[in-house]
Amino acid sequence: MKGASLQVHHIRWRSKGGPTTPENLTVLCGRCHALVHEGLLTIKGTAPHALIFQRQEGKEDVIADAAVTLVMDPPRRGAAAPRKSAVPMTFDSLPQEVDAAWWRRHQRLLKWNDRRGVFLLEEGVADDETVARPRHEAPPTQPRFEEILGQDRVVESLKIALEAARIEGRRPDPILLTGPAGGGKTTLARAVASELGRRAVDVSAPVVEHPAALMTLVAGLEDGDVLFIDEIHALPQRVAEMLYEALQEKTLTLPIAQGSRMTTITLRLADFVTVAATTDPDRMPRPLRDRFTHQEVLDVYGEDALAVLAERTAGCLKRPLTEGAARLLARVAHGTPRRLIAMVRCARDVAVARSRPEIDVATVREALYARGIDERGLEPGHRHALALLRRHGRPIGRRRLAALLGMS
Repeated sequence: MKGASLQVHHIRWRSKGGPTTPENLTVLCGRCHALVHEGLLTIKGTAPHALIFQRQEGKEDVIADAAVTLVMDPPRRGAAAPRKSAVPMTFDSLPQEVDAAWWRRHQRLLKWNDRRGVFLLEEGVADDETVARPRHEAPPTQPRFEEILGQDRVVESLKIALEAARIEGRRPDPILLTGPAGGGKTTLARAVASELGRRAVDVSAPVVEHPAALMTLVAGLEDGDVLFIDEIHALPQRVAEMLYEALQEKTLTLPIAQGSRMTTITLRLADFVTVAATTDPDRMPRPLRDRFTHQEVLDVYGEDALAVLAERTAGCLKRPLTEGAARLLARVAHGTPRRLIAMVRCARDVAVARSRPEIDVATVREALYARGIDERGLEPGHRHALALLRRHGRPIGRRRLAALLGMS
């Protein structure tokens, strides 16, 4: 079209594996380029002298010369007009402020460059939002606060925070849970979602490797969703820095570059709730940790609570557990619910294999012996370390102990 700006088009689309080679490239005006991506015009063959342009109604124009200009008829009455999103996005057309739906449509055109610390823009046509929208699968069942054992103080504190937010008509402040591995942090986070009547979206921090992964994650959230970030201390520094703004302002500032040109756009996020867990809060950047205005340190689990948990777990496994067996399991679990549940499952396997109707003390002892665990809950490595310390007879450093254990 005379006077129209020209655009380069991949004959076999790049999204379908088309290479950037002279044989796979042609030049179109902006209007024809939009028609191609709308499906109203198809291009086949190889450039520059063997291209076939096919209209919607099936007529073909064979281009024998690369300089030939193709003028398309206007769309017929009733035919769908090119949608706005079919117009290729350029650096000059970048808006200053966008929402999550915009990111989902355009994320294919924005590639994170870790060396420069920016998103590099590749001009092109946006995707359909229904295709690009990520789907976060919520856990099939979410526990409730009433079902959580051994954390009465923490549960009551979380209930107060959620109730205050409900009364004031706002989202709860970001919550940080600190405790040992297997201590029930994930269960508490899902109970928060259950109390709010919203879905929980779980993610492990090491999976969020770069800002683009964070963008894809938060762009799929809806108002009220509970985002649970496990092991948040393992977030890469750039991701952690971007998360500062998202936690409190519910926005993200995106640096975008094309060649030597650079700009920023503001991404508006859904009003989600953040719950994070860590086993080592000292490894978190101080600015990130301070943004979690509600911080809880999990209490140490007592044997009474663990014994009840053992009985509840055995009931779920359809295998009764005697009181003595529950007490023994609670003692050897060393205050860790995850370790207790694993031992109950091991004892259940022994009971099934031995055709025993219930899990008694003898069954538990047999299960512990099979795993090399004594009635103090010590594994072979623990007993070996204690024997070395007794034999050494004097204080010993960690490195020396590790060398003696063959762990250095």
